[in-house]
Amino acid sequence: MIEEASLKRREISSGGIIVSGHPGIGKTCFLFYLLLRSLCSGRPTALQVRSTYYLLFEDTGVKLYNHKSGSPPDGTWALVDSNEEVTIPCKTFLRSCQTGTTYVVQTTSPKVDRWKSWRKHRNADLYFMDYFSWDEIHALGTMLNLSVEDLKNHYENGVLL
Repeated sequence: MIEEASLKRREISSGGIIVSGHPGIGKTCFLFYLLLRSLCSGRPTALQVRSTYYLLFEDTGVKLYNHKSGSPPDGTWALVDSNEEVTIPCKTFLRSCQTGTTYVVQTTSPKVDRWKSWRKHRNADLYFMDYFSWDEIHALGTMLNLSVEDLKNHYENGVLL
């Protein structure tokens, strides 16, 4: 998904992506994984987890900005973890993705009001995070030395979903 988003950003004028899915499926985990990958690549990265501020990570350090101020540098990935407090990306992110300087990645529940408007106006792509497949569960269980038989039983009965 990360490589596809990077390629799409180069091909067309996409303002970002929305990653949606059921509660507990791993959207926030994915966002923090993306944060680490982005930081390791040296890309300036902004993270919004509260409605009133965001963090900007650059090679010079981390700074805290008011959600209405500042403008992330060109090439910034703006990561947004939507929750009860943060329903949509902050205006700073939306404004800078409209000019093409920032690429927004929002993780959110399937609640349409959290992404419909900005998706339409900023040409963002929408992805739904699937449940783990049996092969993924099996691989993780094997790595953690868990009983494959117990895992299979739970998986087939929907306990792991």
